[in-house]
This record gives sequence, C-alpha cells and structure tokens, in this order.
Amino acid sequence: MLRHGDILFRTGKRDKALSLYSEAAKSGQTDAVLQRLAPLAQAEEKNTAVQQFLAQLYIQQQRPAEALALVKKLWQQEKRTPETWLGMMQEIVKLDPSSVDARQTLGDAALEAKKFDLALSHFSKVASLDPSRLDDILERYHKIMDLAPDNFEAAVRIVEAYQSAGRAEQAVASLRQMLSRDASLLD
Repeated sequence: MLRHGDILFRTGKRDKALSLYSEAAKSGQTDAVLQRLAPLAQAEEKNTAVQQFLAQLYIQQQRPAEALALVKKLWQQEKRTPETWLGMMQEIVKLDPSSVDARQTLGDAALEAKKFDLALSHFSKVASLDPSRLDDILERYHKIMDLAPDNFEAAVRIVEAYQSAGRAEQAVASLRQMLSRDASLLD
C-alpha cells in the first residue's frame, strides 16, 4: 500500500495516494506513513489535504506540538472551513491542556470565527497559565466587547483579569466604561 501510494503521489494522483496512506495508517503502519508524508508536506505547503491528513496523524499519535504547527498553517491558508480547524485545535488542547500556545491559538481562531464563548474560555485559561500574557488577553477581551457589546461574560472577565492582576483602578475604570455603554450590566 505504501509503495503504491508513493507511485500514485508522484504521478499526481494525490487523493488516491492519501486514501492508500490512510489505509496503511489504519493497519498499523502509522510511523511509515508519517515518514513519507512529513517531507511531502514540507515540499507541498499549499496542499491542504496532505497537511490536514498529516496533522490528523500527529493528533492520533499524540504529538500535539507537530499537529499544532500544521493546524496553525492550515488555519491561515484556509479560512473557509473554521469548524475543521477549531475541532482539530480542540483535540490538540485535549492532548496537552497545559499548552499556552495551543490554547491561545484556539482562542484566536474562535475569536475570528466569532465563537466568543469558546474564545473566552481559552483566553481565561491562558491568563491563568501564563500571567505574563495578561495584557494580550485583555486586548482580546476588549475586542470581543467591541464585536459583541452585549457580551456579559467578556465584561466580567475583563474586570476579573484586572482584579487578579492587582490592578484595582483599571478594574473600576473598565467597569465604569462598560456601564456607560450598557447600564444593564450592573445587574
């Protein structure tokens, strides 16, 4: 299967080759498939199918760092299918829940896809895992508030982030600013 896949890939029949590689991976040849696909993925950076298949194999092999690097590229290349990339990023975060980079990437992708609850939950985790990124996270919270001014959770997280950082004055100022926009937040 692997050799036949190699021949098909070289002759331009990439879909059929990936199908054979997939079968080989399912039959226990995952390492051999990874060895073949890694150089192909580097040579064909614009080939989304190869990149996605390789990322899925990395996830299956519980190699979140390699998977994250590929999924980041795929997310930048192919914006039409955000659900696919968000799903893969969530799997990567499950594999490595302490990865600040994976959580921030997932949060950014969710923000871009306007999935604010998902973005908020991962940004919050980033802020707790790496307090040095608090200003970046606050910037993202404010962006959510700009895009969805009625997002109560974002408003609460902004105030909580300032409080946890010991910035009481900024927490009060932020609360006042939000209340001036929407007095119903007082509830």
